[in-house]
Amino acid sequence: MRYFPIFPIGMQQTVDELPREHQNAFVLAHLWDHKRYREMFTLRDWQYCIVDNGVYEGANVHWRTLDEIGRVMAQHAERVFVVGPEVLHDASRTAKAFRDYIRERGYGSRPYEDMVVLQAKIISELCGLVDSLANICDAFGLPIWMYRRCWCRAGILVWLRKELGSEVAHHYWHALGLDNLLELYELKQAGYDSVDTSMPYTAAVNRIRLQLNPLIKKSRRVQRVNLLGEQFDQETIILAKENLNCLLEVMK
Repeated sequence: MRYFPIFPIGMQQTVDELPREHQNAFVLAHLWDHKRYREMFTLRDWQYCIVDNGVYEGANVHWRTLDEIGRVMAQHAERVFVVGPEVLHDASRTAKAFRDYIRERGYGSRPYEDMVVLQAKIISELCGLVDSLANICDAFGLPIWMYRRCWCRAGILVWLRKELGSEVAHHYWHALGLDNLLELYELKQAGYDSVDTSMPYTAAVNRIRLQLNPLIKKSRRVQRVNLLGEQFDQETIILAKENLNCLLEVMK
């Protein structure tokens, strides 16, 4: 299982020190115009890369921009996934948005693969969504809001693969976001290919050691790490490294 670290500009060194298989780029498209953020990904090479559309963060990035970033990152990563348009919690509108995106972009060759984020109001809608898009995408992502609403992302993947079988046997599966290290055990056992999270860094800026507290609760008392931040004190950087090691230990 691969890890895609979501890290601030000022802590790129912590990623450089990770095992090669976990040196993967998770690019937030709505931050791409920030020069230092963009250079963080384009001045070195990566194993895998996911270009996220930023919908969960409230962004509205045009598909042409996603295509552009995907083509740029294909020059710096061995394998690139671009997350297509989606509509939060809405399966039918997500299916339409993704189909429109594929049609407008065209079916010609491209240096990256397409990922669909599964959206639905109820779990039973997911099977139909996957079935309808499996032939025009390469990967599926299950969002963090599912975990936060007590949906079992590990169980959902096992169920989808059982229901659809060979239709999704060769698709790549990614868990978008992570709040609890304990969920990693389930995700890995279920067969997810990768997961992304800023959890080690968010924990560090809040002086939380993941070894002692594997759960980052979403509350006003937990300050999210500033991904554009360039300056961090040494104590925070050391704690981020400790938290990264803890996460990777759980992933083994």
